[in-house]
Amino acid sequence: MKKIEYLLGRLIAGTWRSMRKQMEHNIAQTEHDITAVQGMILAMLSHYDNVNQQMLTEFIHCEKTAITRWVDHLESMKLVIRVPDENDRRQNILKLTNKGQKYASEFIEIGLLTEKQALKGIDKEKADICKEVLKQIIINLETI
Repeated sequence: MKKIEYLLGRLIAGTWRSMRKQMEHNIAQTEHDITAVQGMILAMLSHYDNVNQQMLTEFIHCEKTAITRWVDHLESMKLVIRVPDENDRRQNILKLTNKGQKYASEFIEIGLLTEKQALKGIDKEKADICKEVLKQIIINLETI
């Protein structure tokens, strides 16, 4: 019988919690007043155009109310602005400000550092296989 602590869902959740905790620690070493998830939002906005809050909800896998709260905080810090979507007036497109671009670049570096810390002692080949397996699990579960 499998020990409960080694069930796949438990391992994935534990990995996410541990990585997020380490990322929060790494962010705390900077002067930024943002969380790991807010940093993920900035990073996503720096990589993709025409992102709205619904897309963030799907990307981060969280509730709309949480995204709204995080975006409100980023907007109050003048890191993002909401621009009305020309194609759908019910939606706003989120854009980074110049200050937000700077934070996003720094956060991406923090994310890469955190990943490097997490993968310490693990062969690149094994890490790549793990990422491919996790991607396939997401695809499998999203297509049920």
